[in-house]
Amino acid sequence: MTGRIRIGHVTQSIGGVETYILTILDNLGRDRFAHTVICPGDTSLAARARQLGAEVVPVGMVRDVRPISDLASFVSVVRALRKSGVDVVHAHSGKGGALGRLAGFACGLPVAFTPNAFSHLSGRGLGREALLGTERILARLPRGGVLVASSESEADRAVREVGWPASRVRRDCPNAIAPTAFARGRREPGPVRVLAVTRLAAQKDPLRLVRVAGGVVRSGADVSFAVVGARERDEHLVGVGEAIAAAGLADRVRLVPWSDATDVRRHYEAADICFTAARYEGLPFALLDALDAELPVVATDVDGNRDAVVHGVTGYLAATDDALVEAVLALAADGALRLAMGQAGKRLLRERFDVARTMPILGEIYRQLANA
Repeated sequence: MTGRIRIGHVTQSIGGVETYILTILDNLGRDRFAHTVICPGDTSLAARARQLGAEVVPVGMVRDVRPISDLASFVSVVRALRKSGVDVVHAHSGKGGALGRLAGFACGLPVAFTPNAFSHLSGRGLGREALLGTERILARLPRGGVLVASSESEADRAVREVGWPASRVRRDCPNAIAPTAFARGRREPGPVRVLAVTRLAAQKDPLRLVRVAGGVVRSGADVSFAVVGARERDEHLVGVGEAIAAAGLADRVRLVPWSDATDVRRHYEAADICFTAARYEGLPFALLDALDAELPVVATDVDGNRDAVVHGVTGYLAATDDALVEAVLALAADGALRLAMGQAGKRLLRERFDVARTMPILGEIYRQLANA
């Protein structure tokens, strides 16, 4: 097709999904693409998307399964796609991913889908099986389009567990950022600072973070933790504060409210180690930012983390609390190791997760879908 291709982004999510969409809006040139963002209207995504020149269509969506509300959202998404003249639908994350794919099918439009962590990973028992079953059905929709994986490990799960045909899964366009020129030097001796940039949500397992911090502190190591990103609406805000107090860690674990990207960047540059206890991921932008800040990373061994952390090279992956504690202590005791791993992480970022490489690939995916 000639002229600009209009992409309709559908999501209800915040956090990494918001960052992913805004990265697309900021990097895929307006001379070739136009963007419509269909999302809840009272979100920072809606406000920032407008600032980047995107059309924003407010549509109410909820995270939980609510048939009546979900049907109303579906109808609104279909109307928005048709009214905006969308050429390609890009459906994002759980609820937005499902509604976007179904609405794209109803409108006869080609669809790209990026999970940024499959929705069934949040469930347990029968709830998890129901969500996985839904994903398997959606993966087989006629004209089901392509899955643009946020990471290699997410692509593996899409094929192995969800049942996406490998031919329809794109592995070459992971989450990415623009690397900066920041270079970390050797620091003066002193307390080692561990940074976790995270929402206090079940996915991020902040209570495990507190347990690991307790284990590190009880070892006698001179280590402090800053947990940056707490928001008033976070489901575990009160519980995490109480857990820190009950463990006697108030002077060693600090909760820092989310402010802005500039302030968060200062925390990255002041830290010595990055830590995440997430239960599941797609590919967290917080870890990409850590690589850019030349921080070694200690992370749980889950999708996405495995892509940003090369075990023993850019940091450590671990499956148990004790192993996470040991990894933090190993890095805390060796400044030269921290520096070497941080520099290796920056090289990895430039080689695999540079937005200058991934965005042209995504643009070509959009063009192929629009011309199919």
